[in-house]
Amino acid sequence: MNPEIDNPKRKDYTLFWILFYFFSYILLLKYVGEVIGAITIAFFFMLIVDVIADYIQKFTKIKHRFSVLIAGIAFFGLMVYAIYSIVPISIDEGKKIYEFLTKIEIPKDENITSEILSVVVKTAGNFFNKILLDSLNYIGRQFSNLMTALILLIVASIYMSTLKPAMKKLIPRMFPHSNIEKTSSFFYKVYAEVRLFVSGQLITAFLVGLITYFGMLISGIPYAGFLGILAGITDFIPFFGVIITAIPSLLLGFSNAGIPGLIKVILVLVIANQLEMWILSPKIAAEKVKINWFLILVTMLILGKLIGIIGILISVPVLIFFKNFWDYYISEILRNT
Repeated sequence: MNPEIDNPKRKDYTLFWILFYFFSYILLLKYVGEVIGAITIAFFFMLIVDVIADYIQKFTKIKHRFSVLIAGIAFFGLMVYAIYSIVPISIDEGKKIYEFLTKIEIPKDENITSEILSVVVKTAGNFFNKILLDSLNYIGRQFSNLMTALILLIVASIYMSTLKPAMKKLIPRMFPHSNIEKTSSFFYKVYAEVRLFVSGQLITAFLVGLITYFGMLISGIPYAGFLGILAGITDFIPFFGVIITAIPSLLLGFSNAGIPGLIKVILVLVIANQLEMWILSPKIAAEKVKINWFLILVTMLILGKLIGIIGILISVPVLIFFKNFWDYYISEILRNT
């Protein structure tokens, strides 16, 4: 028996230590966002691979280490494919649009309208050409950095997955003289519910990918499979995910079907995005972690305003944290007062 731990008269400062670590993390995320944000994303990647591995193990009965390997190859393989494919497809479709604009012929007559149209078309062609060249230069500069960042995230997430057994040993060091059993139970509960939330996000991403795929297929937009994969993968990136998917989608829609194709693509993306935002994501998250969907939306808005994109990403885990913090610590204080 450890008298320091089991002495009921000794003050337990675990509650304050937990709050200290939490707000330290938020402050670091605010002011050292690039580093802490990357670690946070790597942690989510680790959870995603772990959840996929569980599904594989459930249906195939293979060992966990092999299911993790397969899940990692599948998830990161799809991610690399989506990022690698978006560049050449966007460039090819951009060239088609530029060639289309430069080949438009305006009837030459005395009519002032034709002169205005000619100037508009020429200006649009030059403007689009400038955008295309600037985009190519930017992609050329940033693509290597993006791939390097992705590789580092993959390595970090794999490394973090190996640290899971060691996490139990950290709790006594981070919370000295505390009720270790209660503290461990608290963090295990938070981790388990965050994992449930990630499994819900996987379902949401899969459904968004399916909606996008079938929407593009029905609309007659080429590369529907690629766009579906891209929509599913980028669904884990709040707000910017739909923008990444929209760039090649709009280019494909306009270059292959003109204005009607553009309208069809916009409709598909809007429907998929709105279904996810107002129905799929809040409802699935609410069912998985038993948190009111409206509270989830409000927290997303608040943390998004305070921290940015990563704030939106961690909004549900933060709610999970405080829900369990209330159950484990605040409720006990209220009962004893």
